[in-house]
Amino acid sequence: MENKDRLYETVSFDNDCPKSDIKVLKEEYGDDWGEYSLDVCGKYLSYKRTDATYELDDCTVGKEQQASEPLL
Repeated sequence: MENKDRLYETVSFDNDCPKSDIKVLKEEYGDDWGEYSLDVCGKYLSYKRTDATYELDDCTVGKEQQASEPLL
């Protein structure tokens, strides 16, 4: 199982959201990559990891989808 501390730190900082309000809804990862669907303070966002760097996945930028809506 992957240690996601850095993911939570990055998402919390990027979105001004406490770590306690971030939930991983779906995840896929390998040794040097990862894709994460998240509930971030009630908002659905996707993040990706390349090696040890986490960043917002461009496909979710500008979407106002709520975390309770079905994942696509």
